[in-house]
Amino acid sequence: MSLDRFKKYFFIVSLMFLSMASFINFVSADSYGLDETRTVSNLPSYSYANDNPSVVIGKFVGAVLAFTGTIFFVLMIYGGITWMTSAGDSKKVDKAKDLITAAIIGVVIILSAYAIVSYIGTNLTTTS
Repeated sequence: MSLDRFKKYFFIVSLMFLSMASFINFVSADSYGLDETRTVSNLPSYSYANDNPSVVIGKFVGAVLAFTGTIFFVLMIYGGITWMTSAGDSKKVDKAKDLITAAIIGVVIILSAYAIVSYIGTNLTTTS
């Protein structure tokens, strides 16, 4: 298997695996046997159907941010592998540097937008 093909498969499999892990909080507790544990422990039942829209949106935003972090991680790994395997080829080194720079800029923009919205949302909903 060639190195380029290996990198492509590694990227796709990593992205699929980590994206599934990012959205794990939307999975029902029944699928892991935790509902039986809750029943035996006499803990109250929890259902996503009882959540108000702001809680559901908050969970979705959290999952999207986790997915964004996953994509950032995979891009950094891919850029590092590309840089290490460039064998001194300046075009590949430049491509890897551009990829790493773009990933860092993207995650900074996304986290800045989240911080601004979170700050505004907190100050608008808090009553003094």
